[in-house]
Amino acid sequence: MDATRFAKGACHLLGRKKRIRISPLSVSSMTPEQQQELEQHVARIAQILHQDAQAQGLAMSSLAEIEATVREQMQAHVSPQIGVFLSTRQVHGKSEPTSET
Repeated sequence: MDATRFAKGACHLLGRKKRIRISPLSVSSMTPEQQQELEQHVARIAQILHQDAQAQGLAMSSLAEIEATVREQMQAHVSPQIGVFLSTRQVHGKSEPTSET
């Protein structure tokens, strides 16, 4: 199962037959172009994590297993990188990303 079908299947399991979108409230300061770029990157991250989950043989046959797998991968791969970015910004007192990551 490819990542697109995986995401559509997860939506179907949730009773929604629509594209998963980022909440406008969480990105209200972003331009439409930035929102689109973010969505593209998130879609690519989802593909990579899905491929990794398959390679590791992680369970993904039910909604509960999908949620557990996604949570595990987000905590292992995505959250630490975001934490480094945010802590670097706070230490330097800047509102723009630094090149020291």
